[in-house]
Amino acid sequence: MTDKTFDLLDALNREGFDNSLMGFCDDCPSTRELFGSLENLKLSGKFVYLYREPNFDTDVFAYEHEPNFCLHVGEMKDDGVTFIVQSVVLIYYLD
Repeated sequence: MTDKTFDLLDALNREGFDNSLMGFCDDCPSTRELFGSLENLKLSGKFVYLYREPNFDTDVFAYEHEPNFCLHVGEMKDDGVTFIVQSVVLIYYLD
């Protein structure tokens, strides 16, 4: 385990995030299918994900621990163009 991974896991533990807000995953063929995200990415490798409020600009944890990806989760309006963001999923690769 690298120091960066240790520091991230330690910070997640200190913040008290539980299984309702975070989890671990190994290879993801479709982020849209797994998280319901607007983005449809294929992720290879091991990573931890963290659900957060969409106010990313004021999220101290995300500021101190920059994610590899930030996915947007929400719903598409009936017009098929407007996407309403309800939460974000921060993706951190584990080394």
